[in-house]
Amino acid sequence: MSQRTWLRELRGTRTQREFAEELEIDRTYYCQLEKGKRGISVALARELAEKLNIPWTYFFDDSDLG
Repeated sequence: MSQRTWLRELRGTRTQREFAEELEIDRTYYCQLEKGKRGISVALARELAEKLNIPWTYFFDDSDLG
């Protein structure tokens, strides 16, 4: 699983903690998602994608989508 640089770019200048709070997930879980060290369920991918206004499939694509 590769790093999700597109997720870091969406975060912009916000800290991981601030962004995780906006997404209503734990900061450590968010950090693992961003670094590509943690998988994600389809249900959570759909939920987060809706909040981020992106296709949920981004979470399952190993290429750099940024």
